[in-house]
Amino acid sequence: MKKIISIVLSVCLLCALFVTPALAGAAYNSDVTVSAALDKTELTTSSSAQTVVLTIKTSKQVDLFSIGYEVDVPEGWSITGIESGSTDIGYSFDDGHYSLSTGVVSWYKAVNKSTDANGTIGKITISVPANAEAKSYTINVTGIELATEGQNSDNAWMKSGTASAQLTIKAPKALSSISVKT
Repeated sequence: MKKIISIVLSVCLLCALFVTPALAGAAYNSDVTVSAALDKTELTTSSSAQTVVLTIKTSKQVDLFSIGYEVDVPEGWSITGIESGSTDIGYSFDDGHYSLSTGVVSWYKAVNKSTDANGTIGKITISVPANAEAKSYTINVTGIELATEGQNSDNAWMKSGTASAQLTIKAPKALSSISVKT
């Protein structure tokens, strides 16, 4: 009986040694972070719509097989353009992998493509509606997943990452006085 238990335990140990490396492939590289920044951090209320560009970057240049994220803009705002920001990575309307209405991006290619030297993975053009209320707004990027293909196709740079950027809309300065000089 002791021999049978010993054999069963040995088989279990061997199985664990073979299974663990296969599962370990899903580990994520923690030295890559993602940031989001707007080309303008402050606007003045306006009677016409205004545009800002959100740039999403990794902390370093990385090779990617797939990219996924969702951009969440304040209610009433709209996304009017989505591009990768890298000459090697081309998002395409034809591939059906992103939506201007929901801000969802999911891109993949058959081979790894590199971000630009700054790690840019996305440039999102956002329309701020006319007469937007004067206050601070947050634009969130959620569900960021960055993967690379290689010997281990499950190798990835990030899973479920997040980033955000702030935009402040201020009321125009009120005219306090007028003076005439002759």
